[in-house]
Amino acid sequence: MAAIALSGVGLARRGTWILRDIDLVVEDAERVCLLGPSGAGKSALLRLVAGLGRPTTGSITVGGRPPEPGRGGTTFLGEDHPVYSHRDVRANLGFPRRDHDVDVRELASRFALGDLLSRPAGRLSAGERTAVAAARALARPDVGTVLLDAPGRGVDPARRRRIMEAVMAVRGRTVLFSTRLPEEALRWADRVVVLVGGAVHQVAPPREVLVRPASIEAAAAMGEVNRLPGTGHDRAGRVRVGSSLVSVRPVLEGVEPGRRVIVGVRPADLAPASPEAPFQERLRVTIGRVASVGARQRVEFGVGTEPAAAFAAEFEPARRLTVGDRIDWHVPPEAVRLYDPVTGRAL
Repeated sequence: MAAIALSGVGLARRGTWILRDIDLVVEDAERVCLLGPSGAGKSALLRLVAGLGRPTTGSITVGGRPPEPGRGGTTFLGEDHPVYSHRDVRANLGFPRRDHDVDVRELASRFALGDLLSRPAGRLSAGERTAVAAARALARPDVGTVLLDAPGRGVDPARRRRIMEAVMAVRGRTVLFSTRLPEEALRWADRVVVLVGGAVHQVAPPREVLVRPASIEAAAAMGEVNRLPGTGHDRAGRVRVGSSLVSVRPVLEGVEPGRRVIVGVRPADLAPASPEAPFQERLRVTIGRVASVGARQRVEFGVGTEPAAAFAAEFEPARRLTVGDRIDWHVPPEAVRLYDPVTGRAL
């Protein structure tokens, strides 16, 4: 029996559809990530699975039964998960259990709260309060299914990582969590559900979504992607972008000469072309803006001769570029993905 099953789930509020036709099965002990931008419907979907609302259409089961808030074996950690402000952290972690039911100091250590045990919860930072709430929610020994809505929102990265490590440390636990951060999906999830505008764009292992996104929006959910307008040029798999020809590998059937496409390529896959780079792997651009991002150089550019800032490249610079420079980027054919400009679906 699946731990969580959704069939045809839709949710409408005041005549607007928040979720549409969601089908999803989460198996026992599977870790599934809801990935998408703000407003994608991730929180709304998790609250339905937690039993904190009813879908407008479709059905949901958790452990074979309709979801109910507070049911044993399942815990939901949302943005508004409560802590008791009038109690200190030690009492929050122990309540409502007795000390012999939970080792408060061990629990505090797992969530990096050891030096805060005597501090009233009302005097904690927002991130510390989130960590206390997470520790309380996850301390129950009977928790087999965990629902996490943007775990560690507002928490510093180190504490956020501790929360996720504590969640994932229990073998056999089923986890459904939401995030906007592709690095969390890649690190923690067995599968990713890409949600955009309340609809599922792709369900696949995270590496597959990264390498073979089903849509331009799925690609964007896994990190920044340039959306270059192009047209099919020939049957050898080359696409015209501005005055340049860009190769695509593997060669796609059905991209006829003259067909309009979106050429998707990530900023990290672009760098100044060496003299040896083939002409069909070069994109002629003009630099519009330059900034340093740590040891890397972020360059925003326009295609052709206009020094716009519509697209971006990020790389470790062998030389510094300046606004107005006209250069060729090297565009590796295997890094290029083509999308339909109307539907956004991958070709």
